[in-house]
Amino acid sequence: MIMLLLVVVAIGVLGWYLLGKKQGDGQPPRSKQPGATRNDEETSGAARRAKHLVAYLEQLVKVNIAIRKRGLAADLCQSVETFIDKLRPLLEELNTNFVGNVLTVDVNKVANKYFPRLITEYLDLSPKKQTVEQDALKEALATLEQIVTEAGNALKTQDEAQFAVASKLINAKFTG
Repeated sequence: MIMLLLVVVAIGVLGWYLLGKKQGDGQPPRSKQPGATRNDEETSGAARRAKHLVAYLEQLVKVNIAIRKRGLAADLCQSVETFIDKLRPLLEELNTNFVGNVLTVDVNKVANKYFPRLITEYLDLSPKKQTVEQDALKEALATLEQIVTEAGNALKTQDEAQFAVASKLINAKFTG
């Protein structure tokens, strides 16, 4: 169900991006044409942001597919999907309304780098080693969920100081 939802969202964002894109008429992008307006440049920026958002959402879909394909234990599968469900709307909000903000950059890293790497490394373990490392994965997922919750709280208040604190939390957990 979550996978279908993520695919639909990714397709919707991609469709929005493609509709906003110029139809390959051989002309340079509008922002480079004489007489281009600020609106044209903003549209180009929005399309670029949408493309990045689609990439982050696709990464989450790939993780979801991988855990199902590799037969991750049901409780771990549920934890991963719950995390994805919390991360997706946060990604959309940050990448739409807080472009370039330090928290946006760091949450994007969680979605595109830290979370997929965590899951991939676990899935690459032997079944015996996975059993041994299962508690560590659960703990890491709980930490990620805490980070997303903190980032979501910062987003609700829209307090720049809280954005910075949430960003520091992400960096402390993942960059040592």
